[in-house]
Amino acid sequence: QNVGHAAVVHDSDGTRIACGVLRRDWLDDSRSLKARIRAYPGQVSGVRGWVLVDFFPDETFRFSFFLNGVESGCTDCGIHIHEGTTCDDASLVLGHYWNTKYLPMDPWVAATGAVYNTGNSETMSTGTFYLNEGYGFLENVDHAVVVHRADGSRAGCGVLKGFAF
Repeated sequence: QNVGHAAVVHDSDGTRIACGVLRRDWLDDSRSLKARIRAYPGQVSGVRGWVLVDFFPDETFRFSFFLNGVESGCTDCGIHIHEGTTCDDASLVLGHYWNTKYLPMDPWVAATGAVYNTGNSETMSTGTFYLNEGYGFLENVDHAVVVHRADGSRAGCGVLKGFAF
C-alpha cells in the first residue's frame, strides 16, 4: 500500500537530504529471466551464449536464445530449463524442470520445440519457442538452463536470473 509514495531521508537535525519514490521489488515488475551460457561443468567446450525467458500471465513463456560454439550439424538438439540451481557442480544440475502435478509428461522434448539446430558447417544457432512447464516466473528464478549435444550429453549451462530494464 506504500507503492508510489515518497520516502524522505532526514539529516540528524531534521533537514531533508534525499528522497525517492517507493516501488515494488523488481522481481514483481519484471517478467523476464536471463541466463549467460558457458561450458557445462567439467566439460571442455566452446559453448557461449545467452537465453532470455519472457513470462506471460498464464505461465507460458517465450524462450529465446543465441548460442555460439555448439555442435555443427545438430538437428533437434535440446535446450532446457533444469531442476538444479547451479552450474558450478554437474551433479547438482539435475534433470528437466516441470510441474508433474499439472503436466504428467516432460514438456522439454523436440515435439514442443525445445531445441536448437545448426547446419553442417555452422556452430551458431538462434531461435525462439513457446512453452508451459507448469511453473511461472518466480519458480524459474535461479534454475539452470542446459544446452545438449546431439547425443543428449550436456555441453553448456547457465543460471536464470532476473534483471531490471
